[in-house]
Amino acid sequence: MKKIRKVIDPATLTHAEYGKPDFACLATAKKAKTLPEKIKAIVYGEDKGAQFAWKALASNLIYAANRIPEIADTIVEIDNAMRWGFNFEMGPFETWDAIGVKTAVAKMEAGGFSVPEKVKAMLAAGNESFYKLENGKPLYYDFTTGAYQPVKVSANIISLAGLKADGKTVKTCPSASLVDLGDDVFCLEFHTKMNAINGEIVDFMAEAMDYVDANGLGMVIGNQAGGMPGAFCAGGDLAYMAGLAKAGQYAEIEAFLKKAQLGMQKVRYASFPVVAAPMA
Repeated sequence: MKKIRKVIDPATLTHAEYGKPDFACLATAKKAKTLPEKIKAIVYGEDKGAQFAWKALASNLIYAANRIPEIADTIVEIDNAMRWGFNFEMGPFETWDAIGVKTAVAKMEAGGFSVPEKVKAMLAAGNESFYKLENGKPLYYDFTTGAYQPVKVSANIISLAGLKADGKTVKTCPSASLVDLGDDVFCLEFHTKMNAINGEIVDFMAEAMDYVDANGLGMVIGNQAGGMPGAFCAGGDLAYMAGLAKAGQYAEIEAFLKKAQLGMQKVRYASFPVVAAPMA
């Protein structure tokens, strides 16, 4: 038996079936590849869905800024609380950075929102983001001092984004990178959609193994993908395989599978330690 949900139709005051909302901003967001691009597509859209989302988000961001120092000393505590407590991928200030602080503030003021003076002062001083990387280290903007301060993190935590910003990428391609972790240990990082394995990753993995064999002592296969939790690896890239199948390139499929199997065997029986490290 199919369950049918109905809602009051304001025009007739009778119950009627309703369909899923269809907004242009949602269609654009679906095509976007990264979370910041998806958020921008929605909040900077023109349809009524985008207008509603923008008002909700703008109010949330302004509220968060006004809670400092009332309930938290810095933006870091608020972002951490929202991510850890509500399973958000980004906190409000990280979200503000993602959509562009200067652009968002201009839109807020044009829409009649009251932007906190502390945020306007930050922009007036030439600081256009709440967070930034400097020499591979994450910094946050501190409203009290009016300057960037180091984000306190455990000495045991390794930031791949920080290392890459500090020029520690040894080799890279659109699907993967090899990053120097220090102490002659390297990280093989996938960065395809859901970190799925495609032909380019298989080829790159072989190159990475040869490089570490010649220049290092060990390799970690891992990434710090976004999401709650982030995807360590979704397995084989089905879109890549489907494309080969639709084109009737069955020999290429066989060759890919064989190369992938040999590559995994090479990793398993490497002459140096190889560790897979999913991010918790």
